[in-house]
Amino acid sequence: MLFYIDPGTGSLLIQMLLGAVAAVVLFYKRIVFFFLKIFNKKKLNEKLENQNED
Repeated sequence: MLFYIDPGTGSLLIQMLLGAVAAVVLFYKRIVFFFLKIFNKKKLNEKLENQNED
């Protein structure tokens, strides 16, 4: 059995798929940068505290 998808529906499905992939990528990218920023801030604070003790 063959299925037919007209061009309008096909382009809508492709656009939905690309939009979902872009949303997931940007969401995880933002989370990773958030945690890296927190980690680097803690590391920087520890380094500053060590310098102040010397």
